[in-house]
Amino acid sequence: MKTLFEEIKASIKNNYNQDRSFWRPVLPWGGVFTIKAGRKAVSCTPLYVEIRLKNTCTIDGFLMLLYVILNENENFPRELSLHFGREFVDCFLYLMDTYSFTTVKLLWIWDKMEKQQYKSEVHKASLIIDLFGNEHDNFTKNLENLMSTIQESYCSNWRCPTRVQEDQQRTINIKYLLEGATLFNKEEHHYSAAFQIGGHWMHYDGLRNVNLILLNKPEFLLLSSLVYIRATEK
Repeated sequence: MKTLFEEIKASIKNNYNQDRSFWRPVLPWGGVFTIKAGRKAVSCTPLYVEIRLKNTCTIDGFLMLLYVILNENENFPRELSLHFGREFVDCFLYLMDTYSFTTVKLLWIWDKMEKQQYKSEVHKASLIIDLFGNEHDNFTKNLENLMSTIQESYCSNWRCPTRVQEDQQRTINIKYLLEGATLFNKEEHHYSAAFQIGGHWMHYDGLRNVNLILLNKPEFLLLSSLVYIRATEK
């Protein structure tokens, strides 16, 4: 069984016209998660029976970028596991590969976000989670440990008063690789993303019916974030 990443690469390779696109929606905007009660259930506590997600574009683009980077770079899953935990990384990849897109968004919301970072309300039988805001508050703010750079120095002389010293560096000389970017539509207050996969640049927009297409013409959108990963040391 092919992974989602392999399916996307195959669809690009086997489609020769200029409007190459993935054959099925990837991380569509919003989402509905149904809570299934057992047959013997008389009442449901809490009272809602489904979870509805709104304005998810503030996390959608970065979740898509995260999935692609994890598959494109063999060392990144191990590095991300040091910060997020191996269980989160494995669960994230499994949910993406099984097209469980609403569940993967809930994994991020409840595992990585603080409650004050999103709005929620109960409406009739639904819990509504509204992620309206900006990408920094909903995504990159939760990556501070991953993005910080720590340098450790060690003194081999046992007479050293401080043999191990850690300093957080303000500047550091590392060459980085550009993996993708997030984009902002000012008129619609909507985020999308662009990234490399299989040697091609793709544009992902969860609001489109066909939401993953080849980026073969300029998109007149504002640049929101550039996403780099550290180059592998040779």
